[in-house]
Amino acid sequence: MAVEAKTQNTVLKTSDWFFKEISKGRSLEDVDIVSNAVRTSQKLVSENKHSTIRAGSTIRVALVIPYNPLDEIGGLEVGTRMIASYMHRFGHEAEIVSRGKYPHINLEGERQTPEGIKIIGVGSGIGEIGPYLIRNHDKYDVIQWMEIFPPVPENPYVYNDKAEQQYVAGAILRSLGVGVYMYVATTGNVTKRGVNNPDWRIPIEKQLLNRLIEGSVNGLNFANPQIAQEYTRAGLNIPNERMQFIPFGVDTDQFRPLDSGKRLVARENFGIPPDKYIFLYAGRFVSRKKADLLLSVWKSLPEKISKDSHLVLAGGAAAKGQPDSIYEQVVSQVDYPSVTNIDLVNHDDMPDLMGCCDAFVFPSEREGWPLVLCEAMATGMPVIGSNVDGINNIIDRNTGILFEANDQKGLEKAIVTCHESRDLLGSMKIAAREKAVSNWRWEVVVQTYIDFYRNT
Repeated sequence: MAVEAKTQNTVLKTSDWFFKEISKGRSLEDVDIVSNAVRTSQKLVSENKHSTIRAGSTIRVALVIPYNPLDEIGGLEVGTRMIASYMHRFGHEAEIVSRGKYPHINLEGERQTPEGIKIIGVGSGIGEIGPYLIRNHDKYDVIQWMEIFPPVPENPYVYNDKAEQQYVAGAILRSLGVGVYMYVATTGNVTKRGVNNPDWRIPIEKQLLNRLIEGSVNGLNFANPQIAQEYTRAGLNIPNERMQFIPFGVDTDQFRPLDSGKRLVARENFGIPPDKYIFLYAGRFVSRKKADLLLSVWKSLPEKISKDSHLVLAGGAAAKGQPDSIYEQVVSQVDYPSVTNIDLVNHDDMPDLMGCCDAFVFPSEREGWPLVLCEAMATGMPVIGSNVDGINNIIDRNTGILFEANDQKGLEKAIVTCHESRDLLGSMKIAAREKAVSNWRWEVVVQTYIDFYRNT
């Protein structure tokens, strides 16, 4: 949408003032900053409530993610890369904007993902990314936030001005004619990161910062349907037409079952025993994913199970430097005869790793829509997962086994059942593959994004 020069200058001056105040160390808790931000977003956003993307037109999208996909290899980072890649296949323009400065590496400036997608590294967080997007707003039709920016530490009782900077940047971008969308990738992130009032009894009109949320986005998209309820519990009434459940997808041509010969070759390449029943965990070693719980349970399994089985842990080192990392703690416990730890696995190698294993275990206590589960199922693995939102949206009794989160006995029982019930596993493998192929193709997922942009 074209914005009058006078209005644009007013908006940019407001933006400059806001981020300069933040850079001076002023908190968004300061009343004058809060009041000005709320008034500005309400006034300017009221003039631009809906997207003006025409049917059939090329959409220019910036996918904005807290952690750089060239440094991080978790599901959110991989999913963001795939969304951008499929948008290009559909004839749209998509690039990724993310953090550029890390203590161990400098990723500032333009680079490319393995799929050939442009990725722009900017500063060390939202304080630099927000102004960058505003200065370059005329390059984009859509800003898709891929997550609420995290505080350090992640705690609902610790004030998170990162999310508030994100909201204000979104309101400013909307007032400049850019469509802005927020994807919430993990259950609990709304209350842990995205709103700053643990006491929901306080009336919404007294929660000035939370009032920015509705004005900062054209639409909210979620990794699982339950996340929408978190905004409701926070006292925010977002119209249903501005909310959309969009799961992550999986490339079912790349992630597929391997024949026996390829399985043996893959096991040799990854240093996995050729003659054992292999359980696989893949994910960061962060506290909520509970790799420590899995290790504890594994070491207490009946001898007949532990002699015949082997546990592979993959990708844990991606947690290094994150506020909830338990990497060192887990690694100190992996020196065990029936455990193999692979610190990092390139995503291009994951199909072979998954294809050569027998069952997937994912004991996380909080997720959104774990991409890794969909990928495991696409390779024909039965899956064991905790019974929490996001995971129980994916696993059913035909494709795997659910246990209650943090229940050691429940997890042990699931592993034993998976090991001993080979006939059941045969049917689960077939059902898992069929469910992935039928429901989570990236083509369908990305088309949902595009339709949502056009309709909101």
